[in-house]
Amino acid sequence: MAIQSFFESYGWYIVFGVAISAFVYSKFVSPALTEFFENKKIENQKKFDSRMDDVYGDNVKRAREKLQEKYQADAARSKDMKEEEKRKKVIEAKDQEDEAEGRLGGANDVELYVRNTINTNKIVIFSKTYCPFCRKAKVALSNYQPAYVAIELDEHKRGDAIQFNLHKITGVRTVPQVFINGQFIGGGDDTVAAHHSGKLASLL
Repeated sequence: MAIQSFFESYGWYIVFGVAISAFVYSKFVSPALTEFFENKKIENQKKFDSRMDDVYGDNVKRAREKLQEKYQADAARSKDMKEEEKRKKVIEAKDQEDEAEGRLGGANDVELYVRNTINTNKIVIFSKTYCPFCRKAKVALSNYQPAYVAIELDEHKRGDAIQFNLHKITGVRTVPQVFINGQFIGGGDDTVAAHHSGKLASLL
């Protein structure tokens, strides 16, 4: 009876309060909560996207750097190949020119000149004035008599053709090239070694 009496006296207050609460919740609280959770969701998504951007950004950056390095390496390799090809063509053209000059007949026969120089001198060195290995060989040869004959290829008008023919004879392109009594001794280090071993003295 007491409960019934209570509801009879205050029931309409309760109904009114519930209605007001429902109105306030639907009008103010629910939208605020919805907005709060939406903002939270957006914020979390932005944080996730930011982390993904960092990860993918680093990956893209590294991939771009690798591509750039590969491009630079390929470009350098291509440049080296072109320069090497150019050097080969220059050398081939020079060899052809020297070969043509070396085949000239009569007094201009460079090969005959080279062979005669080797065979008619006890000590002969084909050299270049600026070459340190040539100077080393000359110091060793200065210990012997008769004095060595030096053919300085950088000062000779047929220097390139002479060097070409020396290569045909000895198989060596560089200088110095030393001959003792017509025998090929070698280059600068070979001549110094032969001097110290007594080989040069035994050939003279």
